[in-house]
Amino acid sequence: MMRLTLCVLMMLICLSEVSSKNYYALLVGISNYEDESLNLSTPKADAKRMYDVLGKDSRYIRSIIQNQYANKETVLSELKKITNVAKSEDCIVFFFAGHGEDGCLLMADKKEAYYSELIEILKRTKAQHVYCFIDACYSGSIKKQFTKQNKLLKVSGVNFIVACRGNQLAAESNWIGHGFFSQELIKGLNGLADKNKDGQITLLELYNYIIIQINKRSKNVDIDQKPQLIADKKSLNTVIIQSEIRK
Repeated sequence: MMRLTLCVLMMLICLSEVSSKNYYALLVGISNYEDESLNLSTPKADAKRMYDVLGKDSRYIRSIIQNQYANKETVLSELKKITNVAKSEDCIVFFFAGHGEDGCLLMADKKEAYYSELIEILKRTKAQHVYCFIDACYSGSIKKQFTKQNKLLKVSGVNFIVACRGNQLAAESNWIGHGFFSQELIKGLNGLADKNKDGQITLLELYNYIIIQINKRSKNVDIDQKPQLIADKKSLNTVIIQSEIRK
């Protein structure tokens, strides 16, 4: 099933080259790991919900990789395919839900996909707008990659909203069936982040919605989780999705 989805993605990419602007999304959710002691409850559902939400916008060409298929080689390979084909006017969304460690994401095969590797792939794309949403513990540790020498954000418009600070855990809830961060991200993209009701959801609107909602939820369950925005100032008012198409 995963292979079929990826084949369809590449076919659509080829067909869409005639379009003036394309939107690509790679969605990764890992609930089941090779080491069963690492298994999580909600990431697979988080990725599926993201897939569905973006699918309401017909401009998005989506690919989803879940559980055992989401090994390091496959995930990075599929991300490279998208970043390589994207043109300057295009938009790319990368979503990951699963385990995270200091400086990396943990793929289904227990291999570490370092943020430095992820950034190296993203910085090569011609796409002017890249949005990465990471629902993983310690995801704020990606900030360590953005030194004065690494001008990725200013140069290529690659932006991150991550679930928590570099020293924090990202909570999930079996009761709601989603990670705290993913739940608010999905609700925000579904229209609730459109604060000024103009039918467009910008990066800053989305982040502001997420952090307000996570702050409320964290206080209710006594969890310290602060989502982080790592973005180029020029990208803050760029539109991720049209909320007016959501009914």
